[in-house]
Amino acid sequence: MVSPKLVNLSILSSYTVTFECFNVNPILERIKHLCLDGSSLKNLGSVPVPDMLDVSLNLQSLRICDLKISVKRISCALCLLRNSPNLVELDIDEVVKVDETIRHTDELLDYLSEAVNEVIEALRMIRTVRLRKFKGTTTEMYLIKVMLAHSPELERVIIEKRNATYIPHLKELLSYHRASPNAEIKYT
Repeated sequence: MVSPKLVNLSILSSYTVTFECFNVNPILERIKHLCLDGSSLKNLGSVPVPDMLDVSLNLQSLRICDLKISVKRISCALCLLRNSPNLVELDIDEVVKVDETIRHTDELLDYLSEAVNEVIEALRMIRTVRLRKFKGTTTEMYLIKVMLAHSPELERVIIEKRNATYIPHLKELLSYHRASPNAEIKYT
């Protein structure tokens, strides 16, 4: 059964929705606003992450809550972004469990530096990035650096601090190279 009016979908549970579901379920092609939590993003990659889906998604915004950083989750997010030519807004509600080990951080940095073409394709149309509950970890800073460097249409990066204390990383954030001359960083 297809619901033509369904445009918002949140998958916030441990139900297993894989990339295969996007290829066979016409409802998922119609979704404009998708919200996933960390476990849902992980479950997407329970089968091998494809380069491209069989269908083009109609996503305009993607919100990821409680993103636990791993190469698998980042590769799943990049796959969604690459297959969503209309996506203009990326909202990461909180990056959790980052910098727990040097090994995991190094794996992510290696993956992102090797997957430059996938990153460029994934971020080509993004206009707004929102990062909530920002802590200023090395991994968060690197993710912002990558987004700024590879998002030619970017207009706004909105960074919301986790607490009211001043985070000393603002000066570093402002110094990052930007693919878009219009990209502004708003730090709240």
